[in-house]
Amino acid sequence: MAGDGLVSIKNHNLLNSDGKTEETSMTRTLFILNDAPYGNERVYNALRLAGALVTREDQHVRVFLLADAVTCAKAGQKVPEGYYNVQLMLRKLLHKGELAMCGACMDDRGGDTGGREAFHTEPAS
Repeated sequence: MAGDGLVSIKNHNLLNSDGKTEETSMTRTLFILNDAPYGNERVYNALRLAGALVTREDQHVRVFLLADAVTCAKAGQKVPEGYYNVQLMLRKLLHKGELAMCGACMDDRGGDTGGREAFHTEPAS
């Protein structure tokens, strides 16, 4: 799967808010997605895995969307019949995880609604 990435790093020393080193065994996982949300199952499976990991106390999960994957966060998606709504999956992930997106990719794919304003990055309530 060229272009898809998963990076997992086990941290043992982190800086706390006081700037002091603190021992921890939290695993930090970064998902880098660049496929469109519909048409194959790569994004769906990555978000399923990220969603499962984010529920664990020893995990810190980040998702970075670039290229066509930024459309996963586009507001008002018309989901093709038989597919999952990846926008909802991302919103659930945001309760404990982090999401970042390529700004230029968002601008290019914002459509008629004006670039970045077309995207939702708030957690589901």
